[in-house]
Amino acid sequence: MSTLEEGGLNAQNGDEAAPEHDEAYIKQLEHDLKRAQRKIHSQENLLARMTLDSETKANLSAVIMAERSRQEKYLNLMLEGSPDVIFLLDAAGRVAYCTDVFLRLTGIANFGLINGQLLPEVLRPKQPGRTAREPPHR
Repeated sequence: MSTLEEGGLNAQNGDEAAPEHDEAYIKQLEHDLKRAQRKIHSQENLLARMTLDSETKANLSAVIMAERSRQEKYLNLMLEGSPDVIFLLDAAGRVAYCTDVFLRLTGIANFGLINGQLLPEVLRPKQPGRTAREPPHR
């Protein structure tokens, strides 16, 4: 039987319950109200923590992205300023990066022509007597 059915007006015959029963019913309602208020307060706190956690993660992600961008710019400046032949391969052995010095020495017009190709394919002469990516003689 619910708290509402236990006290107050008797729903079946419309008679009022005894005053001592009303006091117990009111105390039970007050107790239920306090419990509900505590639960609401707890849920509000949880929601506030989750919101703060989400905002913190977003801020941390933005900081990480900015730092990664800064490091990539520094690496690019360092690599491009180098007089050495530098090329980077991915785990599969495909060209992921190379300096302009590498492109000039191999006669390749631009990085887009070799990006993602296996290094042996890049360095292999295409025709006898011709180096990789060398334009045909006219």
